[in-house]
Amino acid sequence: NGLVGIFGQNRVGKSSIPATVLYTLFNTSDRGLTKNVDIVNVRKPYCNSKIDFLVGANRYEAERQTTKRTNKKGITSAATHLNLALSDIESNTYADMNGEQRRDTDKELQGLLGTVDDFVLTAFATQGDGNNFITAKPTARQEILARFLQLDFFGDMYEAFRDTSSGVRRSMSEAQNKISKSDPSRLAAAIKQLKENRDGTKEKIEKARQELEKALADSDPGRKEKVEALKRRDGLVLKRESLEVELTATSQRCEELRANIARYQTSIEMNRNSRSEIDTDALQEALASYNELSGSYEKLEASVTTKQSRYNNLKKSVELLKKVPCGDQFPKCRFIKDSHNSKKQISEATDDLKSAKASLRAVKRAMSAIDIDNVQDGLRNARSLDEKLLGIERSIVKLESTKLAAESSRAAAEESLKSVQSELQLIETRWDFSEAEEEKTTHDPVVAMTRMISDLERKEQKYSESIGSKMQELRQLKELSETVARLRVEHDAYEILMRAFSKGGIPSHLVKLSLPVINKKLSEILFEDCGFTIELGSDEGSKKLDIYIDYGDSKRKIECTSGMERMIASLSLRTVLHSITHLPKPDFMILDEGFGALDDSNVEVAMKMLRSMLDHFRFILIISHVETVKEAVDEMIEVSRVGLNSCVQHG
Repeated sequence: NGLVGIFGQNRVGKSSIPATVLYTLFNTSDRGLTKNVDIVNVRKPYCNSKIDFLVGANRYEAERQTTKRTNKKGITSAATHLNLALSDIESNTYADMNGEQRRDTDKELQGLLGTVDDFVLTAFATQGDGNNFITAKPTARQEILARFLQLDFFGDMYEAFRDTSSGVRRSMSEAQNKISKSDPSRLAAAIKQLKENRDGTKEKIEKARQELEKALADSDPGRKEKVEALKRRDGLVLKRESLEVELTATSQRCEELRANIARYQTSIEMNRNSRSEIDTDALQEALASYNELSGSYEKLEASVTTKQSRYNNLKKSVELLKKVPCGDQFPKCRFIKDSHNSKKQISEATDDLKSAKASLRAVKRAMSAIDIDNVQDGLRNARSLDEKLLGIERSIVKLESTKLAAESSRAAAEESLKSVQSELQLIETRWDFSEAEEEKTTHDPVVAMTRMISDLERKEQKYSESIGSKMQELRQLKELSETVARLRVEHDAYEILMRAFSKGGIPSHLVKLSLPVINKKLSEILFEDCGFTIELGSDEGSKKLDIYIDYGDSKRKIECTSGMERMIASLSLRTVLHSITHLPKPDFMILDEGFGALDDSNVEVAMKMLRSMLDHFRFILIISHVETVKEAVDEMIEVSRVGLNSCVQHG
């Protein structure tokens, strides 16, 4: 409780103590290390740490160990294990809280303590970062304060709105690009012109029909019938040509589809042969065995660590008997009673440790017997082949369906062609359409008029088709315009939401609303000897959050103040923000090397400030090599160099 100091010369490992807290509870470091192999002492094969902590009325025990491993290629890596238990001191029992995997246990731990970011933000001023809130830029301060006020979910919502807005904007841009490639007014003008041309053609057809009717009325019935037959024959010839083109195209399409299906069937046969060579059941059984062994290995390794720790403690306790002159003469002596008990237990502990190590070696051998890389590669190949086979089978089904439709179209074209040819044969059998007769009828005005009407009707049909195509294009443009209008309304709505949920929106407004409460608490926490008060301020509409030192008769921005003033401001701000936040937070604070730049008188002021902060924290852990700090703490932890290692002494 109170002010607890960790002292020692430079480079003896004072900061390693809070770093160990981060490693044990959050599997990380404050030094920017990304691999646990770098956390382990370079001269040691492993590191191990254990922390007891309270959450509410419950006591928990977290133990983490990282062990180095070197493979055949000489590459060193590390395996980390975590044990978490709910402990009952009175009954000396433990409730296992470990998950199936270490990451599951880490999630359990995070559920109890929050994230490492929460911890650093609320309780840990890392080396050189004690004044990080003050040294942050005015715009960044708002973000830090928003984090304390747990306004992060606004950022999550902002990102969701931003992603959706980007999708809407992309769709709107695609629609606008399509619209830009077409000109509605040009389309309307083209449709108008086509309609005029079609109407003009209709008038010509009507006029020609009237003239034809008049000419036929003056002709004999046989001639009239032959003209109609000629008109019908011309239509059938055109239809036959069209059907022959269609039949050729569908026949080619059917041949292409057959070739594609044959190629896919060859591919599927080859892949099936490859797939049949992979024994999936055996591979899955091997993988399940390896995973089971891996889980057993982790538990056994953790068990060996625990048993080794127990054995080491017992051995150390027993060695005490060799140092005392009375030896085994006074087994109930209160100074060596525990050592005698340890002597009784050490044999059993040795056997337990040997047994655990033997089991660990056996599991390791069993794991080595399984070529896990080959197993995983085999299963990946099997999955890849299964997916490939499924894709090929789907493609074959699709091609078969397409081929069936093409064959149906070809059969229909063949039937239609037969019907047309049959009708042509009947007409040509009934009427004489020889070349001589053709030459004779070519100059016949009735025949010429009949063919002219056929040509005009085909022309009218083409005009109608063009009008339909242009009308469809115009309808699509209208739909695209309506889509753009709808998307623009939707995009504008998301833009409003993004502005509201952005850092400068609702979060900034809520931060500014909290400033009077924070300033009031700051005025309450600062003691009279400081000679100043601290105030947070932000102008209307500004994203900046400024910190002022108020001397009563004048104000000055924090950037223009002395090191002592910034130190006091930082401590008071941390205390106030710790008191108002609903983030997971411990009941202590850690300050790492924050006094080196202060003279003795300013150190005294800072220590007085820390003493007043104990109303808000159970204890404050101070890491320093400054003598003035050492004189002001309630408890002391000394870190000193012993050979190549460091020694920690408490008391």
